[in-house]
Amino acid sequence: MPEAFGQYKRCYGTRRLRVELQAQGYRIGRQRLRSAIRCHGLRAI
Repeated sequence: MPEAFGQYKRCYGTRRLRVELQAQGYRIGRQRLRSAIRCHGLRAI
């Protein structure tokens, strides 16, 4: 997940990142994604 976040130069929020991850075959909801981003200490610009 941090790789996908960094790939887009931290400009993707949870909505766009979730769509991208689902296209790659991951099943994840926005709230869980938000928690995961926060857990890794990442913040969108």
